[in-house]
Amino acid sequence: MESASIFHPKCPLPRDRASPFGNKAALTVSAASNRPEPARSRLIRCSKSITRRDPHPSGLTRDNIPCLRAHWLEEISDIMGPIPLELPPFHKVNHCIPLIDSTKPIKHRYSKCPDSLCPQLMDKIECYIAAGWWEEKNVLQASLLLCIPKKDGRLRTVVDCRERNLNMIKDLMPFLDQDMIRNNVTHAQFHSKLDMSNTYEQVHIDPNDVKNTAFCTVVGTFLSHIVQQGDCNAPATFQQLMTQIF
Repeated sequence: MESASIFHPKCPLPRDRASPFGNKAALTVSAASNRPEPARSRLIRCSKSITRRDPHPSGLTRDNIPCLRAHWLEEISDIMGPIPLELPPFHKVNHCIPLIDSTKPIKHRYSKCPDSLCPQLMDKIECYIAAGWWEEKNVLQASLLLCIPKKDGRLRTVVDCRERNLNMIKDLMPFLDQDMIRNNVTHAQFHSKLDMSNTYEQVHIDPNDVKNTAFCTVVGTFLSHIVQQGDCNAPATFQQLMTQIF
C-alpha cells in the first residue's frame, strides 16, 4: 500500500502549503461523536464489497493487485495528502512530560551540526517555526538537538533526552504483541500496510509541559509544541492514541 500518516482534520493540504518533508497524509479524526470513518474500517468495507462482486475470491493473483490498490487509494484519498503545516488539534490523548523532580538541572552541552546538513537544518527550523511546531525561546537549560544524516543524505533530528528521560515517570502503556500479529497474518497470501509518517508532528504536547521540551541548536534554543523524537514516553503516547482511535 501507499504511505499515509494520521489524524489531522484539515487534509489534504493545498499544493502551495505542502510539507517539504514528504508527500504524506493524515487520517481525519474529530473529537465529535460523528467522527469520520477510520481508514482501516473503509479498507475492510471496500475489501468486502470487492469480494462480493468476485464469485471466485480465491482466484486472486498478483495481476489483481494494481486494480485493488488503485481502488483502495481512491477510497481513502482524503488521508493520502501531505499534513497541514499548522499545529495539530488537541485529542483525547495528548503527550505529557511528568518529571520526578522539576528542579533537577540538565547539564549544558553545545550543539553541533555537520556543514553538509546545516542548510537542511535551517530550512527545517524555518518550516517548524512557521507551522507553530517549534517556538524560539530563551531558556535556562535545554537538551541537545542531534543532527543525524539518513542513508539518503537527508537530515534526521533527534533530541538527546537521556537526562530528562532519567527524571521522568515512565508511561506503562502496553504495546501490541508482535507474535500475535504475526500469527494472525501468517496464512494470508498477500499483505499490505499503511506506512504512517510525520506522526509525532501530529501529536500535541500538553501546554503545561511545553516548558519541559526545551532544546538547543546551533542557532539558538527552542520549545516544542509537538512530540519529540528521543522522548522515552513518545512511543507509549502514540500507541495509546492509536488504541483510542482504532
